[in-house]
Amino acid sequence: MAVSINTQEKINWDGKLAGMSAYDVLIVGGGPCGLATATRLRERTPSALFSEGEHQRFHWLRNKEINLLKNKPAAVNDISGKVSIKVIDAVSSSWLGQWDNQFETCQIPYLRSPMFFHPDPFDLDGMIAYAYSNGRQKELKEITNVVGKELSKHQQKRKRRQKPIEVDARDEKDYYRPSTQLFHDYCNDIVDRYGLRDVVSQEVCKNIEYDEIEDIFTVTTDKGVYTSRVTVIACGPIGEINYDFSQFPKGSCHTSHLFSGQVKFPPEEKKKAVVVVGGGLTSAQLCHRLVESKKADKVYFVTRGDIKVKHFDFDLEWVTKYKNYLKSVFWQLESDDERWEMIKQARNGGSVNPEYQHLLHKHEKTGKLSILKHSTASASDWDGTRWNTVKINNEYTLPEPIDYIYYATGSTPDVERIDFMQDIIKSHPVETIDGIPCLTDDLEWCDEVPLYFVGRLACLRTGPASANLEGARSGAERVASSIQKRLRRIRNSNATVSQPKNILEILESGGNWYQVLAA
Repeated sequence: MAVSINTQEKINWDGKLAGMSAYDVLIVGGGPCGLATATRLRERTPSALFSEGEHQRFHWLRNKEINLLKNKPAAVNDISGKVSIKVIDAVSSSWLGQWDNQFETCQIPYLRSPMFFHPDPFDLDGMIAYAYSNGRQKELKEITNVVGKELSKHQQKRKRRQKPIEVDARDEKDYYRPSTQLFHDYCNDIVDRYGLRDVVSQEVCKNIEYDEIEDIFTVTTDKGVYTSRVTVIACGPIGEINYDFSQFPKGSCHTSHLFSGQVKFPPEEKKKAVVVVGGGLTSAQLCHRLVESKKADKVYFVTRGDIKVKHFDFDLEWVTKYKNYLKSVFWQLESDDERWEMIKQARNGGSVNPEYQHLLHKHEKTGKLSILKHSTASASDWDGTRWNTVKINNEYTLPEPIDYIYYATGSTPDVERIDFMQDIIKSHPVETIDGIPCLTDDLEWCDEVPLYFVGRLACLRTGPASANLEGARSGAERVASSIQKRLRRIRNSNATVSQPKNILEILESGGNWYQVLAA
């Protein structure tokens, strides 16, 4: 249940922070990970902790207002409705700004992920309920060949001989994909439900410092300075982009430049021939968009290996709704090195879903798209308007000059190369593996510093799905639970702990039932 509070509430800690904007929690990043964290901090009865029956009982108790004590204390041992939150985002002053830019640029009609991947902490089936309650069932697209009903008897027999994929047929309704607009509207509904409409501002994080004595963070941006009890890093693709800036932006660019608006896509002027370098879903979407928009007569799709086809960006064994054997194996591994190897094996580079595989084959048959597998591209002889020579595998040259090269080559996460992390790294260094920090189980930087991570940089604790919507939700659950405990300890240390006034507050806070008898 959402709690309506003043989202612009400021906190003054003994007058020490005069002149600064002070918050309980400051979140860097306004994407799905940031939204999942903020909503979870505002939710009293998250679905990860309470069943549907318990939710219904809580709402009945709230409506009936059953009181146990005649004298109602002023304070309640409940933190969710009192957390002040500030979010800074480098791209937008609204939630999911970068996300919306990417979907708009590529004109993506449907999400890749299933219906239970979303940032709503209250109900795992919330997006399904939202679609049906608003009469928008037609905006759901079935993910075929996941549950198994679409397979022929021969296919099912052959599949039984192989390693089984644990997807329960009872979860069939969940294996649909929402339209982009449905997901966008649902997220807006979540934002309004939790009173988070005005907490985001467009600012670039420049530095984060932590004062152990005062137990506060000082976060400096390009527009001001904030202080907070807790800071959460919930950025999207963070790290060095895999791109050498060859003749940027006239001759080539990286997809990050498209999504940030630095380079217009599709191009305003029609191109005769372009190259797309990649192998994942984004590169396939660029190829499709270029052909469909008729902004390129010829598109060469260059990929280092085969085009791997997956419904999701990791194997199906990681996607089941409740029981998940692979996750339990992952969490029981003894070392972070073993976890990192398992993550790399699960993700196994970029992949496309069956929908875009079909579109690529369709364009290939028309001759407008050429797919060059097991290949690399090297461009030279730039004359100011086009590349006169583009070699494939340094062996043969493409038959025509290339007007532009798009690199959909992703980025390499490396926390040690993030500018705003340098002070924290110097004062509280932690072990890393290939740039990924070895966080605590609560996704903290270390036990001494309440700096939390949600998303890709938390993958050693949350698994290969850390960078997508599933990882956003599971990471937010861990982070918010730890933050609420921490803030409760801070506030209880400065105030006399009072008795809960009714059954609901005991249930919500995990309080002591015997306190009632002492009244």
